[in-house]
Amino acid sequence: MAGAAVSSAAEWNGFLSAIRRIIIGTLCAMWLSPLGIPLLKLILGGLDVPKDNAAGVSGFLMGVLGIVFIEFILRIFRVKLGKQAKKDD
Repeated sequence: MAGAAVSSAAEWNGFLSAIRRIIIGTLCAMWLSPLGIPLLKLILGGLDVPKDNAAGVSGFLMGVLGIVFIEFILRIFRVKLGKQAKKDD
């Protein structure tokens, strides 16, 4: 949640965008961090990372990836809507 808040403050696009980032980042970090732990171990190779540290890092990474993914999908919709609006004119 803190990372999403910092991201929203750094790239201020309005109040709704900030709320969306905070909610998406927090939910992805909470619910997807168990999926990130095996990926983190795979990326780090043979390094032995304590499970508590790995959970925190994977939660952060999954939160960031969730925000990036949703922003990407929204950008695609905006571009398609913009092209559709130009065709209608």
